[in-house]
Amino acid sequence: MPRSVRALIEQALTAADAALRHKLGPCGEKLPHVTMVLMRDGTVVMRGNCGTESLAEFSEALQKIEQAHGRQEQTELKKQRSR
Repeated sequence: MPRSVRALIEQALTAADAALRHKLGPCGEKLPHVTMVLMRDGTVVMRGNCGTESLAEFSEALQKIEQAHGRQEQTELKKQRSR
């Protein structure tokens, strides 16, 4: 990804993170959150206030979603093949 595009995304996510904290008021600093963009080339740009433990939990949750989605796709393919 061109550096200029990444820089724009970083600026946008920083602004989104600040807006989220502002809207949430005093609890905004304490509420764990992540704002992320996944580019087509696999580059991830992320902002948030989570520590490594929360990010690991987030990663596990995404893996479970991916696994469930994969099972759903396999079921759909089997249905299509049986028609």
